[in-house]
Amino acid sequence: MTKLLKTKIFFLMILFLGILGWAGSSHAAATITAQSCNNTAALPHVQAAVNAANPGDTVVVPAGSCTWTSRLTITKGIILKGAGITETIITAGLDGDDSSTGDGNYLVVYTPATPANNETFRLTGFTFDCASRIQALKLENETLNILNKIRIDHNK
Repeated sequence: MTKLLKTKIFFLMILFLGILGWAGSSHAAATITAQSCNNTAALPHVQAAVNAANPGDTVVVPAGSCTWTSRLTITKGIILKGAGITETIITAGLDGDDSSTGDGNYLVVYTPATPANNETFRLTGFTFDCASRIQALKLENETLNILNKIRIDHNK
C-alpha cells in the first residue's frame, strides 16, 4: 500500500468518525428560564419551562417570592435551579390533602418517566417555606432501576 493511499484512508476514517460524532450529538443542553417567580401564576410558568425542557437541560427560576398552590411535577432528568437560597423563595400554598395521587404533601415531585435511563436530576438554589404538613421534595422510583444521579444542594 502506498503512502498516498494510506493517507487517503486515514483522512476518510477521520471524516467518517467526525460525521458519526456529529450525528450522535442530537441535543446540546439548553437553559430555559421560567417567566417569573413573583406571583401565584409563577408555578404554571415553571411547569411550562419544565415541560419544554429536554433531559439534560437546565430550568432556571428567577429571583422572587411566590406561593405554589399545587405541586410541580418533573418526569425527566433536568437541573431545576433557583437564583439562590435567599433569592428564590417558594411558599407552600397547598392544603396537603390530595390523597388521589399520594403527592398532596409535596411541592416538587420527581418521578422519572424512564428510570432505566438514570438521567441526572438536580434541585438547587431555593428556599422552600413549607407549612406544617407540607414537604419540599418527593423522589419517586417505582422500579428496580437504580437512580444514582440525583443531587439536592444549596436549598433551605
